[in-house]
Amino acid sequence: MKKIFKAILKYISSLKLTVGVIISIIVVSIPATLIMQNQSHDFYLQRFPGNWGHLILALELDHFFSSFIFLALIGVFWINLFSCTVKRFIRQVKNLGKGLFGPDILHIGLLLLIAASLISFMTRQEGSIFLKAGDSMVLPSGRYMNMEEFIFEQYPDGRPKSWISRVNISESSDMTGEAAEIAVNRPLRIDGLVLYQASYRPSEIVGQYETGLLVTSDPGRFYILGSFFIIICGLMMIFIQSHRKKGVSNDS
Repeated sequence: MKKIFKAILKYISSLKLTVGVIISIIVVSIPATLIMQNQSHDFYLQRFPGNWGHLILALELDHFFSSFIFLALIGVFWINLFSCTVKRFIRQVKNLGKGLFGPDILHIGLLLLIAASLISFMTRQEGSIFLKAGDSMVLPSGRYMNMEEFIFEQYPDGRPKSWISRVNISESSDMTGEAAEIAVNRPLRIDGLVLYQASYRPSEIVGQYETGLLVTSDPGRFYILGSFFIIICGLMMIFIQSHRKKGVSNDS
């Protein structure tokens, strides 16, 4: 039984499996980059005649990056990376830490990045809202974001120049609070939400516009940023430790 366990551990932590999974992810991702994602079933059945449309739906290529195939491959890669990390860490402990710890930190960062990405995928929410001057929306904290003014700037030839939404954040919808602006490439981050200036549309009142805001909530992004920090630390440790090791070799 022990031999079987060792054989399984050796396989799932092998470099061959790592390379195989990475190649598989790349290969199966190619069709997904060529096929428009998250459309209706009728879209694929009409656009891809014969059995191609049914095949795309059966393989979940219409939403590939949340499909069973993609998540299964990511899961195998995570297990492979986790096994490599544990195996290497045990070896480091047996050698009383005489090796380089940078790769271990890097592996841990990659593991956390994959887990954080899945958390982000599962918890991320996104929606659109249109507001005209005088409208309000309730924030998660219970405060109100009151729409004060939407500015549609244009170039002399009539081309759109900038969309700016001026808002204020207050404790109620009829109070004046902290002023803020939302513009293209200048989103507003507040109460765990990120509000992007996305579009506009004509208001029911002639000559006025309603602002179109894209509202996103992504609790997983903080974990992703933390994972990148750990990865960078691992890479720095690899560089520093390998440089020191090279210096010791030259001295000897």
